[in-house]
Amino acid sequence: LIKNARNRGKAAALLRGFAYAQNFNVKGVITLDADGQHDPNDIPKLIHAAESHPDRLVLAARVENRQDAPKHRLLANKIADFVISWAANHRISDTQSGFRLYPEAVVSNCVQTAKRDHHFVFESNVLIEAAHKGFHSVAIPIKSHYPDNARKSFYRPWKDTFAISKMVFIKIIKHRCCLLGFFRAFVKPFLIRTH
Repeated sequence: LIKNARNRGKAAALLRGFAYAQNFNVKGVITLDADGQHDPNDIPKLIHAAESHPDRLVLAARVENRQDAPKHRLLANKIADFVISWAANHRISDTQSGFRLYPEAVVSNCVQTAKRDHHFVFESNVLIEAAHKGFHSVAIPIKSHYPDNARKSFYRPWKDTFAISKMVFIKIIKHRCCLLGFFRAFVKPFLIRTH
């Protein structure tokens, strides 16, 4: 078990975990949020998808019971999905899901580029950087769990969505992914069914 001595934010925790994993001969790294939303029993679905798409970042997309999500978070996630898909030049489903399988190639080639961003901006930046380096994402549908006694999420819907959007629009201008990325953001996301 590795643990930061104090809460330094999600990006710092992920970066430390990635660095630790790279000490071993791993094919990928799986991450889950700590607020109880994700069911570890879904991990084999991510592994199955990664075996079929070895150079893709696999997202567990919370689409099967999205109507149960808190309304303000659902709206913030939809906004983030659109602008991040625009910047990445391809449609990405549930960009704010922390339940992911990062292939080793993405950890090695994309994480360091995005590490200057903090908190939830980091994960969004990794999706964009990965896409621009040829590592697109695929998604598998999962259900989210919203237990009454869940640990409070540290995601601040408006503040974090604004920070993510600011980073994204800088990327859109930098990579000149205006029209094509904009239209691709409307495309229906492709979801891999693993069962």
